[in-house]
Amino acid sequence: MSKRIWTDKWAPYCTNLVALSLSANLPNEFTEPKLVERWKAESIGAFIVESDLFITGKFGETVLPSAHLSLLQSLWSSDSLRLVLRAVNDVFKYNKAVKFEWSQALRHAVRDVLFKIQKCSGESSTDSAHYLNVIEYKDVLQAPLQPLSENLDSGVYNTFEQDQTKYVVYGEAVEGALKDLGADGRKSVVVYLLGGGRGPIVSYWKKPKTEL
Repeated sequence: MSKRIWTDKWAPYCTNLVALSLSANLPNEFTEPKLVERWKAESIGAFIVESDLFITGKFGETVLPSAHLSLLQSLWSSDSLRLVLRAVNDVFKYNKAVKFEWSQALRHAVRDVLFKIQKCSGESSTDSAHYLNVIEYKDVLQAPLQPLSENLDSGVYNTFEQDQTKYVVYGEAVEGALKDLGADGRKSVVVYLLGGGRGPIVSYWKKPKTEL
């Protein structure tokens, strides 16, 4: 799914559906660095890699092109993500080794990503296995839900997400901030939204944007 289709067609109707995740098709969407950065803010659940994308490495092994390899590694943030291999021909039906080589190439592409994240984040622990177990939960639950960090089921979280009052307050805060920023004569403002539960907040941001 392209970023434009998701943003313009689907996202406005999905509101705060926390069970929804996206799969990104690698070949065509990610040629511009700015588009790649935008995808980092979405809930990507899987990457679709077509079989005709693979090339032969310098030692005769099957690999991804360097551009696609760098792209996949930059967006691969968790082992909860999935790689979906889409065959575009029937070669794998007659040559089982080819299918294995494709799978191995994908595994090698992402196997060291989390260890690189650990190194860049300055983790003091040298226990890589421990780090990989806890990274899924880092910077996920924030106030006011933090007291429930040890026992937060989906029902509680969904109830919190459906509370419209906080989104109204967020919208009013954004409107006030935009008015303050516009007072100095600037004509454009870039707003970054980080963290979970972004959908409803974006919907409320559209209102102050049209009223200003």
